[in-house]
Amino acid sequence: MNTNVYKRPPMLALLIKDFRLCKPVIVAGLVALFIPTAAFLFGTAVDRAFPSSIHPEHVREFLQDLMTMMIFGLLLSAITLPAVAAVAAARERRDRSGEFLHTVPIRRSRIVVSRIAVVFAWAIILLFIGAGLTEILRPAGADGLFTPQDGGGFDASPAALLIATYLLLLGAGWVLGAILRSDTIAAAVALGACTLLGVVLALEQNHIQDHWTPSGQWPPLFYFRFLVWLLIAIGSTTLIAGTIISLRRTSP
Repeated sequence: MNTNVYKRPPMLALLIKDFRLCKPVIVAGLVALFIPTAAFLFGTAVDRAFPSSIHPEHVREFLQDLMTMMIFGLLLSAITLPAVAAVAAARERRDRSGEFLHTVPIRRSRIVVSRIAVVFAWAIILLFIGAGLTEILRPAGADGLFTPQDGGGFDASPAALLIATYLLLLGAGWVLGAILRSDTIAAAVALGACTLLGVVLALEQNHIQDHWTPSGQWPPLFYFRFLVWLLIAIGSTTLIAGTIISLRRTSP
């Protein structure tokens, strides 16, 4: 481990250390964000299918496709979120490199705060870049990530569901990383558990649509909001649980 980083102020040194620890996964997430868009542009170039004119309808269709690819990129890069959280929580225990922290006068709370800060900063940056580019590419009048469903509020928009999903993935990776010594196993189990939950919720949604009486007692908008707040509740709970476990741990 490079000990020169500890010559800086303690909190800054911890942030730099945790960023370096998570950097490979962060880079992978950034690459995943642009893979669908790059593949689409490459395929379009090979097929020479770029808009042949500046006709508004052609440009609109092209921008719509680019926006869709960027949304796919946001979903694909989400796979790296439990890995980032698990690495931040468990990598130093697996490598035993965290034992070096015992040689410097740093409180346990600062160690945990630094790890959480790096994880959340990356998730926010990922959302900011992806959602920002999606809105830039969105054709005029088209629905985007921030367009509410059926006239609802922000919690009825795809952006709310995306943020809730990100929070769920971060929480699962964080709590399992705090429990398990292997960040790889923690990330894999977290991703598998979240995928299973998504399948169960999707099946339940189909069941409701097929069997619920058409009286409007439980419209799709209500279920959409239910999903958003359910994922937020689970993600917040797992984040708090992982933080408590990390704070109570006597070793790094």
